Amino acid sequence: MDQDSLQKKMHALEQMRRVETRITEGSLPLIRHIIHELENEFHSPVADSDQLILHRGELWWEDLDPLFSSEDPRCFPVVRDFLAQRAIQIPLTHFKNRSTFEGRSWVDLIKPIREQVQKRMQLRHIAGTP
Repeated sequence: MDQDSLQKKMHALEQMRRVETRITEGSLPLIRHIIHELENEFHSPVADSDQLILHRGELWWEDLDPLFSSEDPRCFPVVRDFLAQRAIQIPLTHFKNRSTFEGRSWVDLIKPIREQVQKRMQLRHIAGTP
């Protein structure tokens, strides 16, 4: 491996760490919205201990699930799996045109995280990591 490609890989790894931080920070308002929706729309209280899985930052870095639209938080495997574990049936159209939470829509919350996950996927490819 030549020096230039090694530097590119190292730079990609450094950028990945910054992107991962942005993903983790960006997920916090989305987590609050998900919990609010479960408790208020689906009358399904979420214990603090059950929320811990959503706060594991590394789970947000997984590749996006193409089965869900860009405005559906289930595009993030951690959210998809969390909701599936709770056995709540949520229609595919549920997240479209929903009211805002803390002044932000689902799209407002999801879009920046999606963009960062996609960026991480590109950087991961450059860095040659799984």
